[in-house]
Amino acid sequence: KYFHLDRNKKTVLILPHAMSDNLFNNEWNVFDTAYDWYYQTIKKISQIDNVNWLIKPHPYEYKFPGVSARDIFEKLKTDKKNVNFMNEGIHINEIHKFIDLVITGNGSAGYQYTALGIPTITTSDAKYSNFKFTLSPRNKKEYFNLLRKVDKIPKPTKDMIKNAQIYWLSNLDILYNSHG
Repeated sequence: KYFHLDRNKKTVLILPHAMSDNLFNNEWNVFDTAYDWYYQTIKKISQIDNVNWLIKPHPYEYKFPGVSARDIFEKLKTDKKNVNFMNEGIHINEIHKFIDLVITGNGSAGYQYTALGIPTITTSDAKYSNFKFTLSPRNKKEYFNLLRKVDKIPKPTKDMIKNAQIYWLSNLDILYNSHG
């Protein structure tokens, strides 16, 4: 209700990274940079009307110099009613109850939302990639095809959810160090 979204459409949460954080910390990446991924994603979703799109900037984006998720969103200025940018100050700890899918580059959202039973698309190598519980397109064509059929993507399997939960537990409680 807050965003006046069409309740008959699925809702996709897009979680961009801080644009200048961990730029080259991956073995593979569909896009050259976090900026490139987010910019091209906004351009593509502006053409897809069959779902609601919510964009929430990274909570620590303000700590990194340079362009922000809001800057890019404003630059592209889509007037689509199904594309909404969330206020940076909104805390999203309960948002999983209202979304159907998450898209991120390689952040912790990849395992957190899958562990909650929400399918997640990641676009680059992550420390959890070998667990295979996210949808991980290997090139732009695969990624944009996923975006076009995002409303048809099923929930994660029980094994995917279990693996994400195991990863989350081991990452936080067993293997945690100051830099993952």
